[in-house]
Amino acid sequence: MRVHCRTLDRFEEERAFLFGAGVPAEFLPGARELGREDLT
Repeated sequence: MRVHCRTLDRFEEERAFLFGAGVPAEFLPGARELGREDLT
């Protein structure tokens, strides 16, 4: 889901949505952990 995010804010919004939907935090790595250095 988060592959198409173009900004760090959008990435974090998607991450928060998944967390709110019940996905455990340990399954939701941050942008840097996924190698998304391109997000600003």
